[in-house]
Amino acid sequence: MIKVLFIYTLLATLSVQQVWADGRQATPYTYQLMDGGWHNYATSKSFSLPSSGILGFDLEVTMKKGFSCMLTINFTESARQGNSKVALLGNRASIEGNASGFLNLNGSLTLSNGERLTFSPFQVYDNRAAQFKGNKKIGNSALLMNLTDVASSSQTDLGSMGIHQKHAYLVERLSRYDISSIAVGGYTFSLSSVHTAPTLRAMLGSLRKKVGEDESFVYNPPTSSASRKQVSPSYTPPVRQYTAPQPSAEITSFATEHNIKMNRRTGMNVVFSCNICNMVGRTVQASAFFYHRDGRLLMDTNRNFYTISNGQVSVNMNLTPAYQATTFTNARMFIPYGELHLPHGKYSLKVKISLFDIMTGQELAQSDFAYFFWEG
Repeated sequence: MIKVLFIYTLLATLSVQQVWADGRQATPYTYQLMDGGWHNYATSKSFSLPSSGILGFDLEVTMKKGFSCMLTINFTESARQGNSKVALLGNRASIEGNASGFLNLNGSLTLSNGERLTFSPFQVYDNRAAQFKGNKKIGNSALLMNLTDVASSSQTDLGSMGIHQKHAYLVERLSRYDISSIAVGGYTFSLSSVHTAPTLRAMLGSLRKKVGEDESFVYNPPTSSASRKQVSPSYTPPVRQYTAPQPSAEITSFATEHNIKMNRRTGMNVVFSCNICNMVGRTVQASAFFYHRDGRLLMDTNRNFYTISNGQVSVNMNLTPAYQATTFTNARMFIPYGELHLPHGKYSLKVKISLFDIMTGQELAQSDFAYFFWEG
């Protein structure tokens, strides 16, 4: 039995074997606290699908407080001719995706209650381990989805839901019902012979304890009009509503500094100044995102400087305003040139900065691009 090799080094292992009231057992999983405060839970034992030709698949959930949860499904499939569905999908991601093989495709999950959940997009990538590359009988690819990227449900109107309630709805559904099939890129993978819900229920429950109680984990079904009580009209004296001032921010200057030495590594500083209003005591995350000049993302390969949702090279820092209107001047974020992960050559690149309310994920401000050349 060949297992998918996880791309993370596990720092702690939980021997989880929970049994729920319905008699279904959670698959053992592990926990890792990743750089930047991201919590990761991953099954340590692959689900087996012998009748479908898939050797196994693994589940991962990853989340940081203030951000939405990411669900990753890693597939390993046997292929006598080297052209299995999993291998073809992974190869397509490598060929058609960006430089690191990520490919955005619409896809859907069908649950054991018959509900079809459509995501826009799935992120697909080729996840073949190095020792599998010479074995044409092994295909390996992964599907990554953000729980707030659910676009529609065949049973529930998601259009009126805010981002937190969409997240809570998906948590509730994945914890209650098994994933019976996945459709993406013209391929359908049947998972009907296994029970994913007990494991996702356990991992999402553990994740909830790590990030704390908030509305992203508590789904409140809308109250139907038929169930509302009729209340006789009555006079209500007018009440002056107090509206809290909305958070706002502005990036006032933005530049790059090059050939900076830090901790024995050579790299660059992203330098910026900004004004932030109505965020006293709250955390604002400044993130710099790196691109090729033509708009292609620079992708991280060692997961040191990256954006969790899509693997893009980025660097960030946290700002905590002390006043209703706070100015930060010449803040610097350093990134080594080696973390751009570019082969030898000359490249035309660009970078931009965004400011986020880390509690809600709301983007408060975004800069224009700064352009630079790199040669190595």
